[in-house]
Amino acid sequence: MVETQLTQQTPHDYVLQSFIIHSHRHSKPVDVAGNVVMFQIYEDINKPYLTGNFILHDDIRFADGIKLNGTELVEITLTQPGVDGVPVTLNFMITTIDDTQKTSDNVEILTLSMIEQNLFNNSLKEFSKAYQGKPSEIIQKICMDQLGLGVDLPEVSEAQGAMKIVIPFQTAFTACSMMLNRMTTIEGLPYYLFKTMKNENLQLKSLEEMMLQSSWNKQPYVFSNASKSQAQQRLTTENIFNVEKYSSSNMDGIFDMVVGGMVGSTYTVTDIGSSASESFHHNLDDTYRMLTNIGIIEPTEEPTIATGTYGIDNLEIEKMSNMVSSGLIFNKTYNDHKNFHQELYGSELQLMVTKRAILSLLNKGVVKMQVPGLPFLVDQEHRSLGTNVDLITMSNNTDVDATGDELIDKRRSGKYMIFGARHIFDENDQHRTNIAISKLGSGK
Repeated sequence: MVETQLTQQTPHDYVLQSFIIHSHRHSKPVDVAGNVVMFQIYEDINKPYLTGNFILHDDIRFADGIKLNGTELVEITLTQPGVDGVPVTLNFMITTIDDTQKTSDNVEILTLSMIEQNLFNNSLKEFSKAYQGKPSEIIQKICMDQLGLGVDLPEVSEAQGAMKIVIPFQTAFTACSMMLNRMTTIEGLPYYLFKTMKNENLQLKSLEEMMLQSSWNKQPYVFSNASKSQAQQRLTTENIFNVEKYSSSNMDGIFDMVVGGMVGSTYTVTDIGSSASESFHHNLDDTYRMLTNIGIIEPTEEPTIATGTYGIDNLEIEKMSNMVSSGLIFNKTYNDHKNFHQELYGSELQLMVTKRAILSLLNKGVVKMQVPGLPFLVDQEHRSLGTNVDLITMSNNTDVDATGDELIDKRRSGKYMIFGARHIFDENDQHRTNIAISKLGSGK
């Protein structure tokens, strides 16, 4: 059914059913859909909330009538033309009027920012409370207790066991961020707490379970410098998967990772209570082997950052200790549970170092592209944050006789995971999505 829906629609179509503003200073809600010039919705895998903004053509003195100044509620309902599906309804709160341009005596163009109401409620409320359990369980309890928000727990359980923590007068999202910082899988992969347009609950997922999913686009996205090149015509059958804009940066640099100890480093910790001492060496090659073993990097792929290419005194860079760290710990606060605030020791510290290395690798492989918005809105299936897409990037091969694999940049092509999305809805009923994607391996 999904494939049928995609082929029946043009790539950018959407319908704005309503754009209702509620104000406690006005007796009735007002639907300003006809006056909305453009609006944007932002999804970010590092944020447990949505944000957005919109431009309002105010020729009815709406802003003056309700004394618009922030805290007004916004209810947006979207759907696709000719599609039998459940509309997407989003709820926000206006935070600021960013800009006002008066075009005539009776007309103003207003630019306004908005956030999900749960973020506003979170910002107003600090709490102090003790919790115990696994980090994922504590996050779920905090969100429900303090904000009334459900959290879908991850399929892959974290490596960290039960612990006790006292939240010292913090907001719910700040407390959740603390817990996320301490969470890893048994291999050292990070977790994310995020919100999407199509999920009412917050999503708590590990990078492992997300990256191991199959890509949802059966027809790969295709980027070519020549939009009507022979190469693209041979590979692209659906305009819906054309890449309209493409950019990448910081793809191959390794210097910052070396300096930060993410390629090779040595850590030593000593427990002053037991006098036990433990040391380990972090080697980025070991991280790559682990990612290959669990299937995130395919055997046919290479690491996005090449190691083994430089060294000193016949010692490869990943085997050197580019950072040496040592510390003292004392871990005897509780007998039955770990204290959240206690220092990390041994294997736990090693997992955190692996996690930081993986996060650095992800930042090295970010690609940004603009694509048609239809797949992200049609039906109720989630296709944004934490899902994977296949991308074909055409090579710079100028040989007119080149065919097949010779036309494809294998290093830049492959399966990518979506980390961020900016949905742009304009006054011409056109929907485009700017997505930020990344991967940990590259084709040979």
